[in-house]
Amino acid sequence: MAKISETSFANRYGRGMELCTYIGGLSGYQPQKKEVQKESFQELLDRINAMNNAVTEKKNLLKVKIEERDRLIKGPQGIVKLSGKVRDLVGATIDGGKGSKTFKQIQAECQKMTNSARKKAAEPPADSTPPTKAAKAQRSTAEAGINAVVQYARNIGEVIKHIPNYNSTHPDLTMEGFSAKAEAAAQSVQDAHAAYDQYDTAVSSRHDLYEGAMGLKEIMTRVHDYIAYEFGKNSEEYKNAEKIRY
Repeated sequence: MAKISETSFANRYGRGMELCTYIGGLSGYQPQKKEVQKESFQELLDRINAMNNAVTEKKNLLKVKIEERDRLIKGPQGIVKLSGKVRDLVGATIDGGKGSKTFKQIQAECQKMTNSARKKAAEPPADSTPPTKAAKAQRSTAEAGINAVVQYARNIGEVIKHIPNYNSTHPDLTMEGFSAKAEAAAQSVQDAHAAYDQYDTAVSSRHDLYEGAMGLKEIMTRVHDYIAYEFGKNSEEYKNAEKIRY
């Protein structure tokens, strides 16, 4: 499917409005079929305008949720860096230090976390077309990686719960603080996933209003056909309408 920009959707909506305004002032334009009557055409355009606004709103929300997710996972105080600090704290304070079984457990989780965190996470789409199967599969793979990061942090949280007298002066490195950070990150992943689904739904619904059955493309074609039938293809009425294409 070809990529379609928001500007293109706006331009097509604008041409639809232009054609609707034209037939509203066209003497003798009185079709029997409801779908090409001026009122029905305007109702379709109103739905399209509302859905264009919804797509913009959902895309902005998605951007915010992804930024929040990335901050809580990969940011300066995200769980990836905090996990490394927990590892270093354990290596410096428990019996056996970096040679201990506990340190090695945490080190292994940190390494797996780092590998998963390197994978590119799902980003807001660059275009505004319904997602392809390939795009959905790519997103699913990316989300699996980010979910793995959260699970590794939870695993580290479980390890430190069993370290006698484990403590830190940093609130985010205490057992409670680290666990809270991991759960906040987990929630941010869910929120970003939900925002992505909402955006996909809005984009698909908007696509149907433009190019689906009885969408803007089809209705504009039917309006042209009616004018050609009623006034003739050599008429000024048709020639003027013909200039306003989808």
